[in-house]
Amino acid sequence: MKSISAYNIVNTDSGIRAFLMKETKHKRHTKPGRTRTRRRKTHSKSAKTNDDDGWLRITIRGAPYERGVSHGKQVIAADPERFTYMFTVYDFLFKQGYGRDIEFFYGLCDDFYRPVIKKRFPKIFKEMEGIAAGAGIRVCQVILINVYMSLPYFYAHLLRYIDTPKYRKKYADVIRDELAIVADPNALSARNARLNEFKDRCSLVMAVGEDWTKDGGIVCGHSSFTDFLDAQFSNVILRIEPEEGDGCAMVMQSAPGGVWSMTDFFVTSAGIIGSETTIRGFNAFKLRDPICCRIRECMQYGKTLEEYAERLQKRNSGDYACSWMFGDTRNRGGGGGPRIMRVELGLNYVNVETTRNGVFIGFNSTYDERIRNIECTDALSSKAATGATGAGAIDAGGSGWRDVSSSIGNRRVQLEKLTEKYHGRIDTDVMKRILADHYDNHLGKTAPNTRTVCKHGYTDGGEGGATIPYKPVGAYDTKIADSASAKRMSFLAHWGPPCGTPFSVKEHMKKHPEWKDWAEYLVDFPRRGWINV
Repeated sequence: MKSISAYNIVNTDSGIRAFLMKETKHKRHTKPGRTRTRRRKTHSKSAKTNDDDGWLRITIRGAPYERGVSHGKQVIAADPERFTYMFTVYDFLFKQGYGRDIEFFYGLCDDFYRPVIKKRFPKIFKEMEGIAAGAGIRVCQVILINVYMSLPYFYAHLLRYIDTPKYRKKYADVIRDELAIVADPNALSARNARLNEFKDRCSLVMAVGEDWTKDGGIVCGHSSFTDFLDAQFSNVILRIEPEEGDGCAMVMQSAPGGVWSMTDFFVTSAGIIGSETTIRGFNAFKLRDPICCRIRECMQYGKTLEEYAERLQKRNSGDYACSWMFGDTRNRGGGGGPRIMRVELGLNYVNVETTRNGVFIGFNSTYDERIRNIECTDALSSKAATGATGAGAIDAGGSGWRDVSSSIGNRRVQLEKLTEKYHGRIDTDVMKRILADHYDNHLGKTAPNTRTVCKHGYTDGGEGGATIPYKPVGAYDTKIADSASAKRMSFLAHWGPPCGTPFSVKEHMKKHPEWKDWAEYLVDFPRRGWINV
């Protein structure tokens, strides 16, 4: 592997390397009254997502503000309560994970993210303003939706940004609380463990070439997993057609109010397929440009794989650190056909690999040892708080890279096995089987649980690696694209666990009443079919 400063490029020919704006406060919900429960039921009955096997299709076009207004209006037309319900669930989640309500996070968005997005990404900000106008919500709420994935990374380093002359008075109580947590190793460890839950979210395979795929073209499959509270909002198929001369059209999985994919899975009119898996335990952060804007600009303006890698690194914050994978389905000359790229994107360290005949896998860690062991850690350090660098521990930052009793370790080993097993035969049908796999290498048997590629945390009492038994968390979708579908700006999508096993809120609460406070916020994942996006 040839190293060029913090930007490694490895070329391999084969093998594995592997929602008019209202500035009134959002209504707080301080206790579980009937109104919240009634809203959830109204949502689940009136939403039109069931008309397309669980997905809501939104197509927007034109200038940024115009398409944003259309986006907001289409969500409201499909389900008038969608955003209200969404923010109610977010409020519940924020209290569970941070002990702070959603108004606190609206404030962070206004103070720290609005200025950056408005100044550096004016078109994206105009689109956000349009969404807010079309849906009748506040701009800070649209910003929150789009930086939702960045917040755990920012929050882990919060003191560095609020304990300053500008904000010290405004955030005095927060500073007091955070200093107390930092001073208590047990409290800090527990809080960081909760934040890290947001960073272990998906499995991914991207393959290309005659030695790996059935037709030699690109095949890419991705499955998302998280708790079923925020998962339920990622059922939007968003197609964006910018005005003429303003970049590429794109189609992606997203959420109401999203300007980017968030999960991530997309195809663009430039013939590029994109996806990622997060890096668990990643701790290096510097507040600069948020990932929602950097990857959106990649999708809209990127024409080559190298442009994607460059745009991702420009003013990188380290937020939502991922192993990104991109596939260029077009033969752009240079003596070859389709090509894929993996960008293991840390903050100070980046590893880029490309191949025309190989496979990349994603399992929430990295192959790059520097990112895994320097920028990943399960606890903050003084060095992290001042230098935006994690405190490394030998092969521990990946939270189980070699440990098959962990989700990361088991999925790494199993995905490597499966891609080898289907060597030269990978197509969309094979990819469906790979992402529905339930083999546990630690137990030595098929056992759907927290460790497996098709993740079932809600059935895991602890034997499958669950640290919190029967938590409603697991894989909830599958998306697959190949070269042929990408050229049509299309992909296959399935809403619900990749294996097809349904999840019933009522049945789960009967068996595991310890989760009953989640019940009014959860929705069922019934058995569904595949759609062509």
